[in-house]
Amino acid sequence: MNANLPHCEETLMPKPIHALPCCAPVLLAAQLFSAAFEVQACTNVSTARTSLCTLTDNQALTVTSTGSITTATGNAIQAANNTNIINRGNIIATNARDGAIYLGGARGGTGNTLTNTGNITTTTGIGISGLVTSSFNTLTNRVSTGNTGRITGSTDGIRVGFITNLINDVGALIRGASGAGVILIRTTPVGTATVTNSGTIQGTTYGLDYGVHTISQLTNNGTGLIQGGTQAAVRAGAITRLDNEAGGRIISTSNDGVQSAGAIGTLNNSGTISGGRHGVSALTVNLTNSGDITGGTSGAATDTNRHALNLGAGNSTILNTGKITSTKGRGINGLNTTVITTLTNTEGSTSGTGVIEGSTDGIRVGFIESLTNNAGAVIEGKGGAGIALTRTTPVGTATVTNSGTIKGTTYGLDYGVHTIRTLTNSGTIQGGTEAGVRAAAITELDN
Repeated sequence: MNANLPHCEETLMPKPIHALPCCAPVLLAAQLFSAAFEVQACTNVSTARTSLCTLTDNQALTVTSTGSITTATGNAIQAANNTNIINRGNIIATNARDGAIYLGGARGGTGNTLTNTGNITTTTGIGISGLVTSSFNTLTNRVSTGNTGRITGSTDGIRVGFITNLINDVGALIRGASGAGVILIRTTPVGTATVTNSGTIQGTTYGLDYGVHTISQLTNNGTGLIQGGTQAAVRAGAITRLDNEAGGRIISTSNDGVQSAGAIGTLNNSGTISGGRHGVSALTVNLTNSGDITGGTSGAATDTNRHALNLGAGNSTILNTGKITSTKGRGINGLNTTVITTLTNTEGSTSGTGVIEGSTDGIRVGFIESLTNNAGAVIEGKGGAGIALTRTTPVGTATVTNSGTIKGTTYGLDYGVHTIRTLTNSGTIQGGTEAGVRAAAITELDN
């Protein structure tokens, strides 16, 4: 026994509290030191660890490439506020319904940062989860060497309150095996975020679900895949700008490729956007398309309400040099209150582009103010009108210039009650059971 420590008499008989041995303060101090060491040990993990890491406010944790945190039950990491987690190794929770990494506790789990170049996974549960109040300022997922840069869950990949800046790099994977790839659960306050994807974000429900929030910039690079299953590949309250680069894919098996409850301020698509229901569904959009936007890739053969571009009330603009097509609905669909201020359809550098086509109507919206269909371009309704306008009031005045092909099995070009101020045609406008061109009045027609 250490002569510097007070003697601790051993006895088999329990002692009352007032008769605790004189060594009790020493033992208590040792226990407190041990608990403190457990927290401190979580600042740097370079070997195999099999117990929970609890991070307090403003604490940093690094799991090195030789380190791992593996738990058989419960979370591997619980983080409070403003923590900074760097993972180069493995964070694995075998059975943690609420995440290998969990943001929360009494402090809410806000303002955290995660950089992952290793593996974060839960074999039964969510990869990363948190309270409704939880948030990441920045979450970065990157490949280092081999099979790394993975965030996966047996349900959702990531399910937290909010992520301000999400970066999923080339080759990196965020996957929900039976849920969403990424889903945000906070409903108020509404936030604004940026998302950059060059890897894979994949779920069997949503791919990337930002809920009611606004994505100010969503970039899906040429190596990027965002994929949903029963729900949309991308969902948001609004999207200020979406760039889907050549080679980039935004795909939903059964639902919308891109689903925005509000406007999409700017959508530049050079890649592929497709949906089992709609390719793109938004209140309004300013679209420049040189890629493929496709609707109706799934559903019953008799279902004709699956459109490539589905719009709500308000003004949109469309410049197409690619393909906007649906085999179970319209190329472009809208309400009576949907207005396209300018629509320009031009054949691109590849033959067979500059196509807007539907299995029913090619385009059916409220009104089109200025329509230009250039040489080689095609607007076609294979089971309806090439173009049909549905708004009855107020009556509008429009200009139409066609040097390509506009055709339908009913009307070719149907402006309904509206006036065409100038109709210039050097191409083909063809109807089937109805007129090639119909309008309430045509001020000038040059054919």
